[in-house]
Amino acid sequence: MSKGAGGGLGTRAVRASSCLLARAHGKGRQAEEGLSVLAETLTMVSKIGERSHKAELYRLKGELTLQSQTSLGQVQGKSKTGQGRSEVE
Repeated sequence: MSKGAGGGLGTRAVRASSCLLARAHGKGRQAEEGLSVLAETLTMVSKIGERSHKAELYRLKGELTLQSQTSLGQVQGKSKTGQGRSEVE
């Protein structure tokens, strides 16, 4: 059995569980944790040369990145609003 064939099923299972875990983090508003899971998965996928679900991994990465930036923007917007009020008052 070749190295690629032996690792195929295991890597598919890891990749699938990583996608599910990243999605769960996203739904739980934990985008940073989801991005961390995807970074590890993408590193593993790149090392073994697996490409079959790479597009889905990058799609999830984009989704979580947008969610993370939106959350960050909301926090920064609130702090700017709070700062603006203190200057006016």
